[in-house]
Amino acid sequence: MQRAYQFLAKIEPHIPRLLSIGQRLSGSLSDAEDLVQESLLKAWTFWESYEPEVPVAAWLSKILRNTAISRYRRMKVARIAAERFELAEFFFDPGSISAARSPEHQWLLPSISEEASDALAQLPEAFRQVVEFVDLEGLSYHEAASRMGCPPGTVMSRLHRARKLLRHSLRDYAASCGFGRNPRVSCNRNQVHPD
Repeated sequence: MQRAYQFLAKIEPHIPRLLSIGQRLSGSLSDAEDLVQESLLKAWTFWESYEPEVPVAAWLSKILRNTAISRYRRMKVARIAAERFELAEFFFDPGSISAARSPEHQWLLPSISEEASDALAQLPEAFRQVVEFVDLEGLSYHEAASRMGCPPGTVMSRLHRARKLLRHSLRDYAASCGFGRNPRVSCNRNQVHPD
């Protein structure tokens, strides 16, 4: 209990400053409060490793900055994952998938849109095959390599190049549907969006 009182006595004078820094880092007071709370929990966790010769304000500020960086990275990864999911949802026609299948099967065995199908058909055979095995059937690199009779590194390399070619050939189509630019026409409904 004495440890908790000691911790509170040391950090309490620095909370307004931490909130100010947190607000500059996050852009809003509510996010700053969450950031400070998370930072103080980390500070409490590592309070026994705190070295008294280091100023508490500097120690807390460093924890706050590191927490903000970690939080930013987590949010960036989550945003990228959400964008990829939206893009995959766009290119795959969910109406043609059997409702009886599990969500995993719906993801792994989609019916792709006509535009994506045309772009896939234009790929060289080795690239098309690796996209079908890994992205459409959901095989691992090792499983795809076994089917193709090549090393997993070759599968990864071909897949990278195939995806790059697909991105290039579908760029205008994706942009016209709202990916990467301000959308004007929805490809799903062919309706004009209001400005």
